[in-house]
Amino acid sequence: AADATVIDVRHQSAPACIDTIRSQPMGRMLYAQATLTGSIGTVDCEGIADVLDVVRREDQTLDITVIDIKASRRTSVNFCLQVALYARLLKDALARAAIPVASVRGAILAHGESGATAALEPFDLALFADDIERLLATPDADVMRVLHRPFAMADYHLSTKCGCSPVSILKKVNPPNRV
Repeated sequence: AADATVIDVRHQSAPACIDTIRSQPMGRMLYAQATLTGSIGTVDCEGIADVLDVVRREDQTLDITVIDIKASRRTSVNFCLQVALYARLLKDALARAAIPVASVRGAILAHGESGATAALEPFDLALFADDIERLLATPDADVMRVLHRPFAMADYHLSTKCGCSPVSILKKVNPPNRV
């Protein structure tokens, strides 16, 4: 747990989050509740990544894992799409800011079985790149179809959001018995 510091960027703008990452010294930082913005196709997007696990290497490039913390015990496709969207927004923002990146990975932190330590479940972001394009960037994109539908006709549901403190994030992402 001592090898990472949690930085709460919850109330920072997306550009401020990128500037915070730009100024990171060598080593590992966990950025909690990072706001990410950008455009994919003609759609302006915004999201809040639960955790960005960022390692600045000696060559000054970054290794990044975009992590979403879920109350569920199982990973689902929509969780992976959410992380893939955040990763795309982050990579685009870092490229615009000329911040060198070595790698970007995605992972879901799902609750373990009763009492077990939560398990970090990495997945291949490339598997979801085409889906992000189809949902947002193609001329007949699903998101554009929904955006142009009258609000009264929209299907939706409300749910609670993750309220994660920096201490709980550090415990979940970097448990004491993690090797």
